[in-house]
Amino acid sequence: RQERITDLWSDKNARSGIRGRINTPALRLFCNTELCNGFRNFRCTENAELLYEHKEKETFFVTYICSDCRRMNKSFSLNLNFNVMPEGSAYKYGEQPPFGVPIPNRVLRLFEADKALFFKGRQCENQGLGIAAFAYYRRVVEHQKNNIFDEIIKVSNIIGAPRELIDEIRKAKESFSFSSSLDTIKPAIPQAILINGQNPLSLLHNALSRGLHNDNDNDCLALAHSIRLVLTEMVGRLADLKKDDQELAKAVSNLMNPKS
Repeated sequence: RQERITDLWSDKNARSGIRGRINTPALRLFCNTELCNGFRNFRCTENAELLYEHKEKETFFVTYICSDCRRMNKSFSLNLNFNVMPEGSAYKYGEQPPFGVPIPNRVLRLFEADKALFFKGRQCENQGLGIAAFAYYRRVVEHQKNNIFDEIIKVSNIIGAPRELIDEIRKAKESFSFSSSLDTIKPAIPQAILINGQNPLSLLHNALSRGLHNDNDNDCLALAHSIRLVLTEMVGRLADLKKDDQELAKAVSNLMNPKS
């Protein structure tokens, strides 16, 4: 819907022949580059100008860029109505990257082959399409089963988990699908990977076991949201454990081989 804006435009710094400029204040947005990976101030790359001959209703594309890394861009497509300065109204057609909580880069790296499916699931979740979002996330988990188990095995080796536990996880990986692997074995995992004391694999298994035909769209939307959060948290914990091990190994190396 069209939203009323009390300070949409002004004639500040307007040049000759320019009716006015759209006010483009700084925005607090998430920057997912490696340098930032958090919320940063974004500023408009240029002030959109309104020419005298333009109509009272115009469509504009406005681009913002991260003030810190200067790499991440965010573009908006807007339909603007101009009333008596400075008032007006605005309707947002869309934005790129899409609206919503951003997907961490480490999740996208792990699910590289299926990141398009993950993006589609996220988009459906943003739009309230529960069944579609659930279906996309389930496909990602099933397709990426081996990668998920491989990461858990790597971390288990890093933190010195018992050999019996690692062998059990390897057996689970050999099953045909993610659901069947947890159905038959339901392996334990190292405590460092638990989420609120719960095995994230079991949490995902419980969510995925509920078929699409057994829940309405709202139920599937809630399940899809939970699946994404658990997946993101699990991948984050695995990445942090590997990072800690790499930093420790570097520290040991530096102490063993001090520079002259």
